[in-house]
Amino acid sequence: MKRFVLLIFVLNTFNLFGQNFNFDKSGGIIWQCIYTTDMQSSDLHKSLHLSPYIHSIEKIDSTFYTARLQRSKIDYKSYGFSRMQLPIYLTNNDVVADVIIEYKQGKYRITLKNIDLKTITTMEYGTLNDIAIGEDGYFADHFIKDAGNIYHNNFKKWFELESISNDW
Repeated sequence: MKRFVLLIFVLNTFNLFGQNFNFDKSGGIIWQCIYTTDMQSSDLHKSLHLSPYIHSIEKIDSTFYTARLQRSKIDYKSYGFSRMQLPIYLTNNDVVADVIIEYKQGKYRITLKNIDLKTITTMEYGTLNDIAIGEDGYFADHFIKDAGNIYHNNFKKWFELESISNDW
């Protein structure tokens, strides 16, 4: 029975973090998500400029863009949490990051890297790597429990770009 419970825990952990949070080649945490869209590359480019969450957008080519995540506050209340239920690094810090946008017909992929936590109090935290990775080199329990899901849900919502319509 203990093995079964452990197996379920491990599978759930890989399900969450295997799909969206991962490590890059240098060991830093990245977040990736693929969205489906009916937009063309030029429409995606226009939608990126309308997003309140990104700035400094650079078009590398018609399918590849880089940008910066605007300093953004994590919304945890919409997911049923109060400030006292969560780690202080989640409730007392805004997030900034480098953004990579890749486009293929019918979909686009967002990658966040160099995810930094910017303090809104007097406590300093640094990067998400400093907080989310335990001493063993894997995601820490406190990150797996709730924080990872809350970060994921916010990131996912921020990059759901809407098609631009000429109809008004």
